[in-house]
Amino acid sequence: MGRCRCPPPTWEKMSRDSESGFAVRRKSPGPHVSAGRLFLVCAAAALPLLCGCGRATFGRMMRPLKCMAAEHHTASGDRYLSRGDHGAAIESFSKAVQADPTAAEAHNKLAVLLDLSGRSDEALRHHRDAVKHAPENTVYALALARALRSAASTSMARERILLAAVRAYKHACWLDPGQFEAAFELGLCYRDLGQFDEAVQVFRSAGTIDRHSAAVFDQVGEIYALRGLENEALAEFRAALERRPDDPIAHRGIGRIHLARHRRGTGDALCLARAAAHLRKSLRMLPDQPDVEADLNAIQAEAPRALIAIDADAEATP
Repeated sequence: MGRCRCPPPTWEKMSRDSESGFAVRRKSPGPHVSAGRLFLVCAAAALPLLCGCGRATFGRMMRPLKCMAAEHHTASGDRYLSRGDHGAAIESFSKAVQADPTAAEAHNKLAVLLDLSGRSDEALRHHRDAVKHAPENTVYALALARALRSAASTSMARERILLAAVRAYKHACWLDPGQFEAAFELGLCYRDLGQFDEAVQVFRSAGTIDRHSAAVFDQVGEIYALRGLENEALAEFRAALERRPDDPIAHRGIGRIHLARHRRGTGDALCLARAAAHLRKSLRMLPDQPDVEADLNAIQAEAPRALIAIDADAEATP
C-alpha cells in the first residue's frame, strides 16, 4: 500500500449551521492574529466584567475616593462649627453624606445641626442613617432615641413614634447597659405611653446604675401618686429628698399629697401647713410652675394662716 497523498490538514473544521442545520466548513482564526483583532477580542471579554459582576469590584475601588471626599467635607464642617457658622457647617456635612452616604459621623453631625435649626424631619432621617451605618455606636443610638421621643410630642402618630423611641432606647441600653441616661429616658417613654408597670421597672433598673439619682424616685413617686398610692408615693419623694434636699419635684409631690388629704378631710391639723411649706419650697427652687402657684393661691384664700405660719426659709417636714 502506498503512502497517503492526502493534502496536509488545515485549520478548517466542520460545524453545523444553527439556522439551516446543514454541515458547513468554518475556518478558525489560526495561530497568527493581528494586534488589532486581539485588542477587540480582549475588550469584548472585559466588557461583561465592567457591566456586570465587575461593577462591585469597581465600586470597591472607588470607595476610598468617596471616603476621602467625605472626610474632607466633614473636616470642613467641623471648622465651620468651631467658628459658630452653622449654615456653612450644614452645607459641608451635607456634601459629606452626598459623597459617601455611609459616612455615619457626618450624618450624626448634620442631624444635630438640623435639629438646632428646627428642621426636625430632616434631622430624624439623618439620625436613622447614622445608626444604620454605625449600629454599634451608642452616641448615635441615643441621639436617634431622643429625636424620636421629641418628634412624638408634636406628632399625630404619637404612640407609634414613642414605640419606635422605645426600640431605639433599648438598642442604646443593649450597647451600653451601664448608661444611666438611656435607661432613665426609656422609663420616661414607657410613662408617656401609660405603661406604668414597665416604667417603674425600668426606673428601678436605672436606680441601680446611679444610686445617687433623685430623679428616679421622683418619677416613681409621681406614678404612684397618679395611681392613688399616696403612702408609697410619699416614701419615694422622701427618698428623693434624702439624695437632693432641694428637689422641687419631690417637694411639689409631697405638698400635693398633703393638700389632697386636707381637702378630703383625712389629714391631721398640720396637713395644710405641710402642704403650703412644701409647695412654697418647690416654687422657690423652680419658679415657673403655674399649677403650684394656683395651689398656693387656693391655700391663701382658704386658710391664710397656713402660709403665715410657715417661714419661707424654714425646713419643711414631710
